[in-house]
Amino acid sequence: MHTSFESFAEPAAAVFGADPVRHTGALTAVASARTRGQAEAMVTVHDGDRLHGALVADRGWPAMVSGLPADAAQLVADALAEAGAKLPGASATVPEVEAFSHAWSTNLGLTPEYGFRQRVYELGTLVDPEGVRGEFRLATAGDTDILLRWRAEFLAEAVTYVPPEQNPEQVLAAQVAAGNVFGLWCVDGEPVSMAFSRVPEADMTRIGFVYTPPDQRGHGYAAAVTAGVSRRAQESGIKHVTLFTDDANPVSNRIYQRLGYQYVDSYLEVKFTGEPLRH
Repeated sequence: MHTSFESFAEPAAAVFGADPVRHTGALTAVASARTRGQAEAMVTVHDGDRLHGALVADRGWPAMVSGLPADAAQLVADALAEAGAKLPGASATVPEVEAFSHAWSTNLGLTPEYGFRQRVYELGTLVDPEGVRGEFRLATAGDTDILLRWRAEFLAEAVTYVPPEQNPEQVLAAQVAAGNVFGLWCVDGEPVSMAFSRVPEADMTRIGFVYTPPDQRGHGYAAAVTAGVSRRAQESGIKHVTLFTDDANPVSNRIYQRLGYQYVDSYLEVKFTGEPLRH
């Protein structure tokens, strides 16, 4: 159990950096822990001198358990429960999240709600969509109001876990200052869709916050803006360009595959509900 990011950083990099596409969610949580110097939980598992796995949980978000082998799930669940960790859920590749969720829920007498399934894609050869009116550009400080509005609408519509933000303006400013990139698709100079590319971790960036307002949908703008930020990421030399899709949305899955994204793995999000038996 690591109480400082400094002690966690090296083993976390070894576990998650070995397969940055599979561990894309964990690497995002690691980046947050680095920024704040702490997290709800930072755990490594060792077998003698051999590093066996790792778990990271950013406060208010699901525990990222893709780096935690199933045979270590009960051991880690016990340790976290004894430490009083607060975990609203877990997210990861399916075998790992199922093993940890069973161990954690059984331990605390909670009910695991298996729900939101996602697919992880990695970009191969980018294929620009044809016939989409408009042009791509990077967002600037003058776009702050529309980014804040669309970011809030995206979180409300598409994200299962949304820890409360006291100051969204500050969060957005910090994201931009850290080097995260927002791109916009514009028609006649007016933004109609946005997408986001994260600061790379282990030579991997993830595209997210792909959002088009309802009255602008159906014109290919989401595909076009995704292609724009994806191309920028590849041209900047980032090796792995990834994104999540909703497993239950065949339209978005087809769109990203047409852009050149290739399926890699499946993620499952689990919520822990009920009152824990242990405190």
